Amino acid sequence: CDDGEGWVAPEGFPNAGTTYYFTAAYRCWILYRLFSTPYAPQTGEGHQGKAAALAMALAYALTGEEKYVHKVGILMNRLADVYGRLQGIKEGWEAYDKSKDPIRGYVGEASGREQFFLDSVLSTYDLTFEGIRDDKSLESFLEGRFQGEDVPGDTVSIPGNIHRNLFAYAYEFLDRTLPLAGGDFLTSSLYTLLKLGVCIENGALIKQALEAPTGLYNVMSNSFFRDGKFWYDSISYGKGNIRGALMSAEWCHGFQDPEHFEEGLNLYSDPRFRLREMMSISQEVDCDGRVPMIGDTGGGRNSVIQTPYSLDDEIGYLRIEDSREAYSQRIWEGTNEDPESGRAGGDEYLLFHAEPWSENVRLGEGEVKSSVLHDSGFCILRAGENSESRCHLVLNYGKGNRGHGHRDKLALNLIAFGYDLSADLGYPPSWIAPKMAGWETHTASHFTALIDGENQEYATGSLDRVVDGPWIRLIEASGERAYPNAELYKRTLALVPLDEERYYVVDLFRIGGGSTHDYSAHSLAGEEGSFFELKLADGIEMVRHTAGTLAGEDTSFGDVPGYGWIRNVSSAATNEGIVATWKTEEEGPGIRLQILGSEGSKVYTGLGEGTGLQGDSPWDPYLILRRSGKGDKQNEFLGILEPFSDEPWLNEVAPILVDGDTVGMKVCCGDVTHYVVHGDSSGARDVILDGIPMRFKGNWAFIEKRNTSVTRTQVINGSEFEFGDCSMKGTGELSGSVCSVDVKGRSIVVSTPDALAVDGSLIGLVMLVENSDYICNSSYEITDVRMAGEGKYEIVLGGMDFLLSEGIIREANGTRLLTDTPMLKLETVRHLFDGKVIASERGEMGPRLDSAKKGKLLLKEGAGAGFSAGKPFYIYDIGPGDGWRVPVSWYTEG
Repeated sequence: CDDGEGWVAPEGFPNAGTTYYFTAAYRCWILYRLFSTPYAPQTGEGHQGKAAALAMALAYALTGEEKYVHKVGILMNRLADVYGRLQGIKEGWEAYDKSKDPIRGYVGEASGREQFFLDSVLSTYDLTFEGIRDDKSLESFLEGRFQGEDVPGDTVSIPGNIHRNLFAYAYEFLDRTLPLAGGDFLTSSLYTLLKLGVCIENGALIKQALEAPTGLYNVMSNSFFRDGKFWYDSISYGKGNIRGALMSAEWCHGFQDPEHFEEGLNLYSDPRFRLREMMSISQEVDCDGRVPMIGDTGGGRNSVIQTPYSLDDEIGYLRIEDSREAYSQRIWEGTNEDPESGRAGGDEYLLFHAEPWSENVRLGEGEVKSSVLHDSGFCILRAGENSESRCHLVLNYGKGNRGHGHRDKLALNLIAFGYDLSADLGYPPSWIAPKMAGWETHTASHFTALIDGENQEYATGSLDRVVDGPWIRLIEASGERAYPNAELYKRTLALVPLDEERYYVVDLFRIGGGSTHDYSAHSLAGEEGSFFELKLADGIEMVRHTAGTLAGEDTSFGDVPGYGWIRNVSSAATNEGIVATWKTEEEGPGIRLQILGSEGSKVYTGLGEGTGLQGDSPWDPYLILRRSGKGDKQNEFLGILEPFSDEPWLNEVAPILVDGDTVGMKVCCGDVTHYVVHGDSSGARDVILDGIPMRFKGNWAFIEKRNTSVTRTQVINGSEFEFGDCSMKGTGELSGSVCSVDVKGRSIVVSTPDALAVDGSLIGLVMLVENSDYICNSSYEITDVRMAGEGKYEIVLGGMDFLLSEGIIREANGTRLLTDTPMLKLETVRHLFDGKVIASERGEMGPRLDSAKKGKLLLKEGAGAGFSAGKPFYIYDIGPGDGWRVPVSWYTEG
């Protein structure tokens, strides 16, 4: 039997010699049901709602009935009796358990669950502490309980017992973990420490949570990207950490302490806390109820179209005055124009803090802006006024890393009609199933391209250009670091509206290096993949492989990572274009992919497991178009992705050729014809388009004709364009050098060979900052341009601080600086700060870094840098001498 110390499986049982903690597991489950929520889902019947203690605390706070606080007091007092003598949870993996021992809590797992348990306990006490203190019947009931062997310490009251034997041990756990923990374990510890300080009215604990070497101010600059995203390469985990920061700010809002906080705390307006950026990202990633499935992000295969109703918006509406109108609009839309009804099923926070609704908000659809997450590195192109048909096109080029990330550089997500039509697998349902590493996080399962069929490395990509309208939305990014042998790995996506309800995607993937280049695509096609159709040129038939997987006919399913997880393989050689169609259901929405042909291509199809447990998942059809890269050959995969609500609607996609080379596409639908042409880096491109000459020098040209009349034209970075009666001459992409940097004003003074418009026409465009020593380009949105004298201009860059990192120097020795400051972004994104400016004074410029890694910063110039042990350092994103570019568009109608 198990007396609480565990039961050792005897010989003859599976895993003989293993200790199983049945009794302890049950006791732990009881504690979680009483005070928090079990991490694992509960099966069967029984209470599934809030923890008993918290539910009664809420009942007391709302009704004032003493019977509730009486029971809470009994539970809290008993928890204080036993908490410090518990030993936490063994998670079953011996090496993991041993490594986590130093940060193990008293009740929960070593993976961050103790903090969630304590958060619930603190909320319970915060709602009831006065009632517990004043409950004389509770004191009588527990009389004599403050002496004896069963009660630790020397306590003389119930609050004293709770403070000394529960909260003191909770503080011991939190204080012990801060120097050792990383990731969201560290942030959750800090959030809980801040709440503990508020709960027991101890300003020193709040100050520690904010200002310790591993405190929240450090975390905000070293563990969050400046656009508000957490360093994990996952949208879901990012949103979770944002919620933690938001609730922490709310807990301590207005807290005063004459020794530490003479004025009431307000983290919403504290730029070091970066809460506004975090709250903004929650809105930026909303795709009408879905979020991009980047990294370990949860989602689903069903259609979701809605404006989410979020507690974040309620708090933003309450606390951030200058954004109140925007938050009220989201609340109005998210509750279907009935905020009071929507709030009725919301968070308990609203019971105590929500203001009566008095806003006069009119619900209305409208064109939405594209979103660029400038620091973390992904973009969402958007088109459409109606959420039912709006298209969200996502390209992930960012600072990929192991933190809940996938090997998905330059992967796209296409969200339309409520579906993720790229069928990204998202969050693995099991961390121990081979499917997780072999397929779900592998490059082969994503909508991207592979070199030599290999898995990518975690790597940082770089934004090359982005344009948001007025007609075309376009992004181009590169990711050569994902493949060590890549000479070229670049993707351009353009979202092209045909009208207010229909949009298609131009996809150009350029690859060089390695022996084979594979363009990989997949989508939803029913549970068995039966709603998939492939059309090849006349006379070409797919041949079914008799055995094996895409990794080889002698490879069984699941034996080899990546292509070993694609079964039922068929293939055909073709020089012609291909057309593939996926439908979510027989009469449902879907996408059609049309890729132009190229000599020596080979197309493969097969089935890969979709979202779900291994062996119990739907099957998604995969299409892989392979071309040889031998002999330093570079390949261009150029095609059209066409989302549709019931049936595809484009009539024709045909190549535009110059001397036998494909330079673009002709796209037709009814009486509308689009010409899409990409530029020639060596000079002007001359093309004949249906008998009409076109001369073009730039990156891209998009032309629309209705019948025989040109109706609109957009040229990206064009310096010359002629087509019929339509012509333009310009500077092309704007560029120059950075002369000086104003950190506080978030502006730079630049020089340029071309005059810059100061009439507001550049506001909203994206500036790229580049330096050959940087791992990637930096990008910012322009918010103002003004003359700065002597042919120079001051450009104000909005949305993000220039500060990348800050910390304390432990040792300074010439060009070498050593630091103990935790810099998690740097640890997981190699070379992140190489070449950046480092300064010894906040807001000032300084020398450049030669390299930076965990604990060690090497300067390019050391003399007179002013760094010394015990003093701060500041690393900035932009410095004098950097280059800059602004992609521009020329657009005309008629």
